[in-house]
Order: sequence, then C-alpha cells, then structure tokens
Amino acid sequence: MGVDTTGSSGDRARHTDLAASTHLVGRVAHGFKNVLTVINACTELARDSLPHDNPVREAADEIHLAGLRGFQLSRELFALSKTCCAIARRLHRTPTSCRMAA
Repeated sequence: MGVDTTGSSGDRARHTDLAASTHLVGRVAHGFKNVLTVINACTELARDSLPHDNPVREAADEIHLAGLRGFQLSRELFALSKTCCAIARRLHRTPTSCRMAA
C-alpha cells in the first residue's frame, strides 16, 4: 500500500495561498499608503493657501481627514498581513515563504 500524501499536498497548497494572500495584502497596503501620501500632501498645500473663511477649505479639511483615516486603514492592513505571515510560519515552519513589501 502507498502512503497517502494528499493531506500534506493540500496543506502546501493552502500555505501557498495564505502566503500569496499575505503578500498581496502587504502590497495593497503599501500602494494605498503611497497614494494617500500624495493626496494628503496636496491637500495640505491647498489648505495652507486658503483663508480660514473660504468655503473650499472645509472640503479640503474633509479630504485631509479622509486621508488620515486611510492611513489608519493601511496600518491595519499591514498588521493583518504580518499576523497572517506569522501564523503561516508557525504552522508550516517556512520562514522564507512570506515576504512583505516595505
């Protein structure tokens, strides 16, 4: 009788999927943070050039606040991807399978 290796092959496939998902989440968070950096920088420049009583300044303030909320979301995505990577490493003892975008 042969040895059934279906379980280990399935485990490897799930691990590969988890590692790929983890990597994707990290890359998305990184890209999102880069976009928000540009949005927030431009918004700050616009806000600084507007008088406090200008009605457009209120819109710029809202854009800036949305950008700050986006930064928080990107931090949460990074934390999620790091957690998933740590779990994959512990379960499968393959520390090189999860590479995060910095």
